[in-house]
Amino acid sequence: MARKKLDKHDLKEDPLLDFFMRAYEYIKTHQNVVFVGLIALIIIVAGSFWYRNSREAARISAANRFSEANMLYYSGDTRSASQVFELVRDNYGGTREGAYASYYLGKISNGQGEYTGAIEHFLNYLKKADDFPFFRKAAHISIAVALENDRQFEKAAGKYLEIAEELSEDDDKRAKYLRKSAECYALADMDGRAVEIYRKALPYMKDLAARQIEVKIDILSR
Repeated sequence: MARKKLDKHDLKEDPLLDFFMRAYEYIKTHQNVVFVGLIALIIIVAGSFWYRNSREAARISAANRFSEANMLYYSGDTRSASQVFELVRDNYGGTREGAYASYYLGKISNGQGEYTGAIEHFLNYLKKADDFPFFRKAAHISIAVALENDRQFEKAAGKYLEIAEELSEDDDKRAKYLRKSAECYALADMDGRAVEIYRKALPYMKDLAARQIEVKIDILSR
């Protein structure tokens, strides 16, 4: 059976053909708008590609400089290490290495007796610790140590207590930080608070360590 040839009326009523005809007329009428839209799309695609490549290049560069600083730090050349860590922190602050650089700068400052600067570096790292948490616990402990070394005993005691209370009941280090907290309260002439914390630490102590805590409680309670 011979196929019926589409006449003009059929062509006019064909929805697909009608769509393409309308699209052609629109492009013809609005060719400048379409051209601008295409250019904008090309710019967006190219920009996204450049951004991804730029971020990857920055990440690799940050990792390389951080490795260099790490080698200097562990070889004992803390002065040079500090300079490179500062470059990583300042130039690649949004990367993992940029965050960790602040932590290492804190460690260097702590070791050099620059306790105020050390605490500032650790706090800068902790601002980014939600994204880069590897040194979170170590940074809190280092702040407590810096406060103690700077003879800010009450603040150090509070920090050690905060660290202890974040540890589980069966963690051996819980007793250690409770004891450090009590010692700092005693150094701050806050004997009542020191006794309270020593008593919290006592159940975790055994033998000689427990006896030493009992003696300290007795002395501070007089």
